[in-house]
Amino acid sequence: MPLPQIATQLFLGTILLSIGGCLREPTISEPAAIELLEQVYTLPDPNFMAFHDPLLRRSFFTEEIADLIDAKEACYEQAFGLSHLDFDYIVPGQDYSLDNLQISQIGQSGNQTVLLVRFENFGEKVDLLYNLQRTRAGWRIADTIYGKFSLKSDLSIKCQDATP
Repeated sequence: MPLPQIATQLFLGTILLSIGGCLREPTISEPAAIELLEQVYTLPDPNFMAFHDPLLRRSFFTEEIADLIDAKEACYEQAFGLSHLDFDYIVPGQDYSLDNLQISQIGQSGNQTVLLVRFENFGEKVDLLYNLQRTRAGWRIADTIYGKFSLKSDLSIKCQDATP
């Protein structure tokens, strides 16, 4: 991935953390946050059901994101006759062959942490920024950034403006 894209992703991660307060380097590693993403990024096959299964998603995503996924699924059913979403942010694209998976914490502020998930998919380097929020139930995914795209923003698009 070109340096400008990585810089943009890191900038977006900084913005996500600054919402919750002053950005500082993590003084204590958050193994529980990393463990949550390790449950998603199981190899050789990621756990896509963390996103797609309504019974599992609240174990991985904040209530806000889970509600947005539920609403987007209802939209796709009503508008397009699809019983599921045809996207997720776990692995960009339809096909995958993941190698060199790395999950690391790049910042923390209060009840928020940003993790970098880096892997190669068919030899192409992929960087995803995960904004996790500590909730009463534990760490949950509050957003995922891929390049200039945000899971939360994509899920928030009004139904009439959505495309499958």
